Amino acid sequence: MDGAGASFLSGHYLFRSTSVAAVNQFATNFKLCFGALFFSLFIVSSSRVSAAEEKDYLPVKLGNEWFSDITVTSPDGQIVTGRLHRVLSDVVQLDGKQYIRERTNAEMDKGPNREFITRLLRKDEAGLHFKLSDAPGAKEKIAISQPLVVGEKWISDSKKLKQTVIGLETITVAGKVYENCYHICIELPDGSFRDDFYEAPIVGAVKDTVVYPDGTKFEILLREFRPGKK
Repeated sequence: MDGAGASFLSGHYLFRSTSVAAVNQFATNFKLCFGALFFSLFIVSSSRVSAAEEKDYLPVKLGNEWFSDITVTSPDGQIVTGRLHRVLSDVVQLDGKQYIRERTNAEMDKGPNREFITRLLRKDEAGLHFKLSDAPGAKEKIAISQPLVVGEKWISDSKKLKQTVIGLETITVAGKVYENCYHICIELPDGSFRDDFYEAPIVGAVKDTVVYPDGTKFEILLREFRPGKK
């Protein structure tokens, strides 16, 4: 999975503060921890879903929207909060394949509201794929491999990020219980980066926690999921 590392690489201008020095460091760290949440955190609609959708941990459907909350805590306890919005906005034909464009915006309490990343996504039996550019010939990478299997491990080809499917767990996020969530861990060999996130059926990622050796912590929690139209 190149996603949780690579998919968050465009976020370093997401927010900044002239009065709290730690926030500037947060911005540097922030670029490492957004993506296969990709990236992504959400409330499941009460509408009927098919059996296939009930087993879909990587929902890629036009119109899907995710609303989540961000909390960044520095080693000395300073906290910056914000809100994240992700939408699958339109269909793109590129290099003989069909993608859906993903747009992500964040509004931080200390910093500007701006789009920090746009990606092209497509899903097949091998997993979730993405491109960071819609230019012809742009490199496609794998974000999450399918099927998800407890105990499976793999390493990305660029950042040497080791990914492990830890297990199936039940977690509570924003007062809502999500059952049968795949807990996936992403880490660098030297321990300088660790990302634990949870993929729930129908919704996708509902919780993402990144902890750095210096104690800086990023947490992204799903607040609401709005499914696209059938």
